Amino acid sequence: MDEESHDTPKCFGGKYSSSTTSVLDVGVVMHQLSEENVDGAHKELVALLSSDCVLADNDILRAHSSTPWSPAPPTQSPTLVVTPRSTPEVSQIMKTCSRRRIPVTAYSGGTSFAGALTATRRGICIDFQKMDKIVAVHEKDMDVVVQPGVGWQDLNRDLEPRGLFFPPDPGAGARIGGMVRDAHYLHFSRDPH
Repeated sequence: MDEESHDTPKCFGGKYSSSTTSVLDVGVVMHQLSEENVDGAHKELVALLSSDCVLADNDILRAHSSTPWSPAPPTQSPTLVVTPRSTPEVSQIMKTCSRRRIPVTAYSGGTSFAGALTATRRGICIDFQKMDKIVAVHEKDMDVVVQPGVGWQDLNRDLEPRGLFFPPDPGAGARIGGMVRDAHYLHFSRDPH
């Protein structure tokens, strides 16, 4: 890709980037969290999702960044929580945040022992609670397509009658999206019994 192409993505630091650009080559990310910018994003996201899917209540914001086993200071809470229902909605949320240079944190089950749900840069938290469908199970390939809000225990209940199971056990309440984020090994097996 040449640097003159209009299709070439530009990173926040002003350098050209692509999906294969090294993180070391990207430059400094400059977030824009001014009240005006976040308010503008809030309005855009309400228009996209509806007001019941864009949350700004302090208790909700806090619950999406801190857990008893992984506490975060109040300065590390998101400024908004959004609850999309589909992949196209997530794509639009990400486009809005990218254009406005607002950082994003993903949230699935909220069980993160590692603190990965903490919004260290504030910004917007995408809560995948409404995206909890098992989309497809390909038994012969031992492959499954799920939305990020699917719980691993729910997945196993669906797989059990097929003689399959998903072996990782990260703890009760964990969701596939968080497991992917936390880089757990994701595969499932035939039940030997």
